Amino acid sequence: MSLTTTIRIISKAIGAAPQIELIEPSLDAMQARVGGDIQFVPLLVDSEVPDDDNLKLVLNENGKVERLQRHLTWRPEDTIVGHVFVARFDEDADFVSLTDADIPRVIAILNERDLTR
Repeated sequence: MSLTTTIRIISKAIGAAPQIELIEPSLDAMQARVGGDIQFVPLLVDSEVPDDDNLKLVLNENGKVERLQRHLTWRPEDTIVGHVFVARFDEDADFVSLTDADIPRVIAILNERDLTR
């Protein structure tokens, strides 16, 4: 069994288009991408598609305390701040690459929720 050295994510900086990128699936790499401690939440809330639970939006855990710029709508009563990325969880709750089918869907969701463009 070989170890995965990179995973495919979609990164979304404030004011920029979503970008497909490869990163190490390490805590340091993820923290560098969002600019601080990480927190992850479901990308899709209340989805009826079971596999959607495995799509995670990764963000800066302290972004609101640090008053980072509003970036994406998440729920009607809440927004996401700061730079984010989307990755997938596997059955062991490890971060893994997004699938080919995930890419256009995730990009569309991020563009639809963008508050900065």
